[in-house]
Amino acid sequence: MSANNRQFWVFSFAKGAGSKAGEEARWAVDVLIDDLLVDAIRWQIGEVRLPPRPCVGRAERPGRIEDVPWVYRDVYVVSEKVRMIVEEMGPGDCQFIPIDIRFGRKSLGLIYWIMHLNHTLDCADPIRSLNANDTGEDPLYYRSTIMAHRVPPHVSTFRVKYGYKSAIMRDTLRRRLVRAKVTGCMFYPP
Repeated sequence: MSANNRQFWVFSFAKGAGSKAGEEARWAVDVLIDDLLVDAIRWQIGEVRLPPRPCVGRAERPGRIEDVPWVYRDVYVVSEKVRMIVEEMGPGDCQFIPIDIRFGRKSLGLIYWIMHLNHTLDCADPIRSLNANDTGEDPLYYRSTIMAHRVPPHVSTFRVKYGYKSAIMRDTLRRRLVRAKVTGCMFYPP
């Protein structure tokens, strides 16, 4: 299938990865939350329980702000603009947890969210997907061929069961984010 006809894409905060100049140019945020919450955000199906205190992120610098910053804890942090588009295109697909992004001890006063994927779908083609595990173990798909008929039509953002923690988005949502000139993210085939 050609790139123009793809139905699904990986949504990544890793724009510029693999290039020292590209990585240094990124606005990076360290999410300061405990490991249990990180694991729940990365793997739990359905909404996660919110922590008693607000989540905090520490920006490496106060300027060159992006809609989707580089994040060191393998969770997605997104701007209000991204949250609004994702919710418009797939209501209920994600839980958005508020995060106060600071530089030093001072809040930058920005509206940002940790994006938790509520849906984990068993939609990877086991024959055509790249499985890193041996026979007899649960698969771990580094690259997934998505079986579109296994993705409910109302779902626009999800993770693949046994997939490698990536957010998958429908092409309609990807195109909407690109049209909105969302910064900091990239899309590639699953």
